[in-house]
Amino acid sequence: MAACFLVMLWMGVPSPELESFFQAAKQGDTEVVQAQLAAHPEWAAARNKRGRTALSLAADAGRDAVIVPLVEQGADVNAVIGKSGWSPLMYAAYRGHESTARLLLNFGAEADFQDNRGVTAAMLAGYREDVTMLALLVEQGASLNLRNAAGENALLFAAERANAQVTAFLLSQGVPVDGVDFSGNTALLKLAPKGNRGAVEVLLDQGADVRVQNDKGQTALMLAARGGHMDIVQMLLAQGADLDARDVAGEGVAFYAFRNGYTPLARVLIQCGFEQDRPNRRGMTLRQLAERKRFDLEADVSGQVVWLR
Repeated sequence: MAACFLVMLWMGVPSPELESFFQAAKQGDTEVVQAQLAAHPEWAAARNKRGRTALSLAADAGRDAVIVPLVEQGADVNAVIGKSGWSPLMYAAYRGHESTARLLLNFGAEADFQDNRGVTAAMLAGYREDVTMLALLVEQGASLNLRNAAGENALLFAAERANAQVTAFLLSQGVPVDGVDFSGNTALLKLAPKGNRGAVEVLLDQGADVRVQNDKGQTALMLAARGGHMDIVQMLLAQGADLDARDVAGEGVAFYAFRNGYTPLARVLIQCGFEQDRPNRRGMTLRQLAERKRFDLEADVSGQVVWLR
């Protein structure tokens, strides 16, 4: 009967009683969970229509008291959950439930479990800017240098959101400052367009290469200009960023600023020495591009660049 019931569950046959069990696990109703497990011990491994186990729901909600009877009844702490392939620990890490994560780890959860895209709990913790969770995972043996399907380690995965504290912690644990993903991006390249000054400063203080180019030929300077971040541009130039670098389309930093509507920044870059008459691969110069948009890039007698609508 139990085997038949489990087959029905896998087929997605509705069961109000089972749904109430999942709901109790999610809400942390320990008494209900224990009572239903006593009557249906196989429910510890059951899944709802989305492929979620009661343990994953409890971990997601930080219901530590519910986790204990589920695991004691045989719930798999490393079960692959749903389409994403997350583990219960990954849900706890993503939500910032430190005590839940510690409990799961004590029950044998794999600190380095990777989902269908190669993402780990440490990557999720970094993305959520949770240094406390990161420290716990490292304490339990998690590697920060595992790669996901995009070639990102914990620093690269978190870089688009990471604050200075997360960035500093990851670097202090030996994550290479200039590691690259499968597209040739370093953490600096990922952070530059976001305008996160503090995190950029941490990377620069640790010797990040400001001249590295990704597979598209883009530099951190170009990407900072694309985001209109004057302060990041100034920091990168002060560290020796190449003002004359060009991407695979033959466009340089001032193109990036101008194309994205940051005209004052493009003006500053020209004043700093960007060569506006050097054409891109289509034969168009920045001056010609500006003229198309009815800008005048001619310098006046004082040498100042004047841009007029």
